[in-house]
This record gives sequence, structure tokens and C-alpha cells, in this order.
Amino acid sequence: MSENILEKILRHKREEVADSRKRLPLEKLKEWVAEVPFAPVGFGPALQHPGEVALIAEVKRRSPSRGIIIKDFNLMETIAAYREAEADAVSVLTEREFFGGAAEYLAAARLMTRQPLLRKDFIIDLYQIYESRFLGADALLLIAGALADEELGEFIETTRALGMEALVETRTPDEIERAIAAKASIIGINNRDLRSFQVDLKTTRELIGYINKPHFTVVSESGIKNRTDVETLGSYGADAILVGESLMTSGDLQDGVRRFKGVGKAMKVAVV
Repeated sequence: MSENILEKILRHKREEVADSRKRLPLEKLKEWVAEVPFAPVGFGPALQHPGEVALIAEVKRRSPSRGIIIKDFNLMETIAAYREAEADAVSVLTEREFFGGAAEYLAAARLMTRQPLLRKDFIIDLYQIYESRFLGADALLLIAGALADEELGEFIETTRALGMEALVETRTPDEIERAIAAKASIIGINNRDLRSFQVDLKTTRELIGYINKPHFTVVSESGIKNRTDVETLGSYGADAILVGESLMTSGDLQDGVRRFKGVGKAMKVAVV
């Protein structure tokens, strides 16, 4: 059986992390992390807007499904636009091989804004969590479907010990149950199947009821194209949305951010 896209990404990521460990051993990286002069900014609180859907604006150059998203990419202009338009948080893709990101983008973004920064990557090793803190992340993405139960719990615990927060991405009721058991507090519902890259916003509607306690923050991810989509997700009870491609291709990043902001949300309803 041929590899699906997620399996290819994870296989490459394991090789990449092994190379990073050779270049900079974990113990040395931990020493560097201990000397980082600034404390993380609160990612979770930034997503809590009473009655309103918060926006995580993403820096995204390309994707496996779409290819090049923006040809004339300028990191400084992108971060400045997200800052001036007051996105609630900023997601920075650092995966290089498949998404055209770079760890350097996150480090540079940290110098340009004090908005909460989410590191968007495929985190499969504790090494990457320490690396995220060193680069200036306030939060990082953990994909429940790519991690075993013990890894997920350990990674969340380590993330918090370093002062950051974890956005735990899910796609099924079982993954939501695992995320809750691992003591996640911010749970993402990915409308995109990372194995096939097919997108359906109804995924959020189908899964949000399984997150049945008000103290969880729910983030709907992927496939959000316009304000109507945000209104739909808000009616499902999503606390926040993560938008990349639609912003990067909007032609006016500041205007794009403003069009996605200010949408009301409904109360989450539990599955009986």
C-alpha cells in the first residue's frame, strides 16, 4: 500500500529531526532555551472573546494540495499586516519540505510582533518542543492522529512546563477523547483530512458536541474561505478559526483579516 500524504510528511519529519539532533544536541538546546530573555505571550486567553469568534491568521506559502499559494511572499509585510489589522494570534508554518515554511520565519516573526505566535508544524519529538520555545513560539500544534497516547500527554506537559500552550488537532471523536484524556485545553477540529487533503466544514459541526465542557477552547481549522463560513462555524459554537490560504490570497491582508473578524458565536452543545 502506498503512503498517504501524512505518512510521507511524518517520515520526512523523523529524518529532519534526527539531523537537527546531530547538529545541535538536545542538552545544548535546553541550555539555549534557559537563556531566552522573554516570557511566552498568552495564546489561550487571546482566543477568548465573549460571544465572538477569534481569528488565528496564518503565514503560509504553499501546501501539498494547492502548491504555491503566493509567489511574491514577503514575511515582514505579512506579519505587519496581521499586526496592524489586529489578528488575535498568528500561526507560522515552519514545515519546509511540503509547506515551504522555515523555522527562521517564526524567529523573525517574534521580533516583529507581540501577538501570540503558534508554531504550525508536525511535532513528533520532544526536541521540537524545546526548539519551538527557543524560536519564540507561544504555542504549538500537536496532531493527535500522529501521536500515541503517552506521547500526546508528555508533549502537552512539556509544552506547559516551558510556558507555552498546545493546540491539539483532532479529526474524530476518538481523537477528541484522547485529547481530553491528555489534558488538552485548546482543541482544534481540522476540516481537512490530512491523509487525503479533502475538506468539509461540516466536520466541525459533527465533532464539536464531543467537546462538552465550557472551559475548552475549540478552534476550527482549514477550508474557511469567507465571512459566511465564519458565521456558519460560529453558529456551531467554534471559539476561534485558523485561516491561511484565504488570507494569503486575499490581495489585501489587512482587509482580509478584518473580513474574518467580529463574527458572533453560539454556545457549544454536548452530544447526548
